[in-house]
Formats: sequence, structure tokens, C-alpha cells
Amino acid sequence: MIIALDSPKGLKNMVGEDMISLSTVDNQRAQTELKERYHIKTRHDGEQITFEVANGERFIPTLIKEFDTDILSINLRRPALDDVFLKLTGHRLRDEALNSC
Repeated sequence: MIIALDSPKGLKNMVGEDMISLSTVDNQRAQTELKERYHIKTRHDGEQITFEVANGERFIPTLIKEFDTDILSINLRRPALDDVFLKLTGHRLRDEALNSC
């Protein structure tokens, strides 16, 4: 059964925006700053803050220049085909492969 048909880039665009993870000297303050300055909804998962933005490669230099909280590390991750599969089916591709064995 075909669930979606498009180019890999088109399928990835269905998933959403780029994911940025960062850690700072004060993650609580950084979350507040991201919300107030950029109107970004964040998640805090222990040592890192994660959030989604369009055009992450363009957003990161702006963030680094303007951000008041010192950034210790930053990572950009774009949606992958596995993310598309998860969104469309509710299952990870690896889980599906294990169930078919």
C-alpha cells in the first residue's frame, strides 16, 4: 500500500522544520529568551533545549550574534525519511522492519 508519493525532499518537507538543539550556561534563562525574543516554543530534555525553526542554517548565525545567554553547544538536524515514515504511519521504520521478520 502506498501512503505518500513524492521526492525525498518533498516528503521531508511534510514533516516540518529544522530541529535545533543547544546547551547554554543557563538553559532556563535561554528558554525564556527564545520565547520572548523569537516566539519559539522549546522543550528542555535534561542538558539541552530543543526547538524547531524554518531555515535553521540561516537562523543559527543570527541566534549566535544576538543571543544574550552564552551558548556552549549547538546542533542542527533536518528531517530524515525515517521521520517521514514515523509521521505517516505512527511507527519507526526500524520497528516496522522488526515486525515483518
